[in-house]
Amino acid sequence: MSAQVVPVVDKDQREFLAELARKKSDDLNDVLLTTAAITDKVRCDGDSAVAEFTLKFDKVKLSPENFRVSAKEVEKAAASVPSELADALRAAYVRITDYHRKQISNSWFSTGDDGEILGQRITPVANAAIYAPGGKAAYPSSVLMGVAAARTAGVERIVLLTPVGREGTL
Repeated sequence: MSAQVVPVVDKDQREFLAELARKKSDDLNDVLLTTAAITDKVRCDGDSAVAEFTLKFDKVKLSPENFRVSAKEVEKAAASVPSELADALRAAYVRITDYHRKQISNSWFSTGDDGEILGQRITPVANAAIYAPGGKAAYPSSVLMGVAAARTAGVERIVLLTPVGREGTL
C-alpha cells in the first residue's frame, strides 16, 4: 500500500513559499517601523515615554519613581524562595560561571616579520542589561545565564529588566 500525499494548501508549492516570504518580509517591516518609533520616543522623552508605553502595552499605570525595585523588595522576594530552590539556583550559577570562565580570552600582541603589530585587545563593556522574561515565561535560567556571563566578563554595572505584572508588581 502506497502513502497518499494530501496537499496542505491548494496552491503551487513555489507560489505558496513566495507568498509566505513576502508576508514575512511585510510583517518584519511593520515590526521594524513600530520598534523604531518606540525607540525614538524613549530616546527623546525618557522615562515618561516608558511609563506611557507600559500603560499602552501592559495596561499598568506606573510612574518613573516605581521603575526601580527597592533593596527591601529584593530582600523580601529572596526570603520567599524555598531553600531547596535557592540552593539549586546557586549551584546552577556556579556551573554557568565555570562554563563562562573557559570562554575568557586574553589580550595579546606580537610583532610581525615586517614590524607590524598584531593582536587583540579584550575589553569588557562597562554596562550590561539582562532581560528577565515575565508572566508565563518567567525563567530564572535566563537571568542566571545573562548575569553569570556578564560578571565573568568583568562587566561593572548590570541592570536587570523585566515586565511589570498586572498589579504593577513583579
